[in-house]
Amino acid sequence: MIEIKPTKKLLFEFVNDLREPDLLEFKQVYKDNSLEEFYNVCLDNNHYTYFLLTDDFKPLALGGAYCIDYNKSIARVWLLSSNQIKNNRINLYKYIKEKIIFFKNEYKLLYNFIFKTNFGSLNWLKTYGFNVLDINNKDYKLFYFSKGENNFDIRYFTCE
Repeated sequence: MIEIKPTKKLLFEFVNDLREPDLLEFKQVYKDNSLEEFYNVCLDNNHYTYFLLTDDFKPLALGGAYCIDYNKSIARVWLLSSNQIKNNRINLYKYIKEKIIFFKNEYKLLYNFIFKTNFGSLNWLKTYGFNVLDINNKDYKLFYFSKGENNFDIRYFTCE
């Protein structure tokens, strides 16, 4: 795997090859499929973003973490992967495991939402120490990792 800065061309290829659960999440966030907006988010230096290619230079995964504005010890982690994951799953999981360790050292609280039918990702997150919380929104689950005493109620993110 190769980590690079994303280009518009590679992001377009990536979005067109997203695996189905990730395409649903992408469409939820970028309803108008604005590649320009997505590209700008990926290049935002205030957040940590990584873009991975397969060894034969096909877009594989895009992920990262970004701090919430009012508390720099809390970050929303995310990952999207293309259909190339089928042949690169083991290497990708090893790579992401290292990123999760890095993020756990950098932040006191990590979180995000995931479609509750995305069982592969839910199981994978649990193996790396994330907790999963059912929420009133029937389509999503909240996953989170909390390090020690952070005096923050995770239910804040659920709006419940």
